[in-house]
Amino acid sequence: MRRGTAVAFVSASVVLTAGLWGSGSLAANGGGKCQDAGAVVVADSVTYKCTKVEKKLRWVAEQSKAKSSLETVTTPTPPVNPFLSWIAEVLTIVNIERAESGLGPLSECFALNQSALLHSQDMNARDFFDHTNPDGKSPSDRIRLTGFFGTAKSRWTGENIAAGFRDAASVMAAWMKSPGHRANVLNSKFSQLGVGIASTRSDSPYSGYIWTQNFGVGGTC
Repeated sequence: MRRGTAVAFVSASVVLTAGLWGSGSLAANGGGKCQDAGAVVVADSVTYKCTKVEKKLRWVAEQSKAKSSLETVTTPTPPVNPFLSWIAEVLTIVNIERAESGLGPLSECFALNQSALLHSQDMNARDFFDHTNPDGKSPSDRIRLTGFFGTAKSRWTGENIAAGFRDAASVMAAWMKSPGHRANVLNSKFSQLGVGIASTRSDSPYSGYIWTQNFGVGGTC
């Protein structure tokens, strides 16, 4: 393991809108046309009504003139995981290693991706490096929160973590050199994998990224 790195494992759109502007002004005296209060005349898309203004009958602009306008509405874009290519690369390397050992491939599990990502982010945010978080939650506890267990009381799960590595190839090389991590990668019981990666803080002792692998079998993805 090189300085500044660490590894650990555990087994168990645009829309059209109508804008309005008000005239707010009096029309000229309607003269003979404005004889009865309540009479209505429409001119140039503006409705005028004969009403009393300062005790005199006048044509008054009663409603606003419609004016079309364009308003750009920005729809929030879902955040894109910047590490998707590395997640895919980790899965590819894992399955190459398993194939070379005569084992079946693991499939990507989004529930396990979620639990792995949240753990990497949590380790970075709360400055710890462990499988058990400061709240006492184990990997199985955290994986259970994603719904991976479904109605089952327990499932076989495992976890590898690492910190300070700058790409998928280097972290996988380190894991495969460690007997415990290698055992998780090559565990014949596992059929599903999730990977989570978080950038380290500027004041982190690890210069690079924090990595989590969550392994499982038979879960809801």
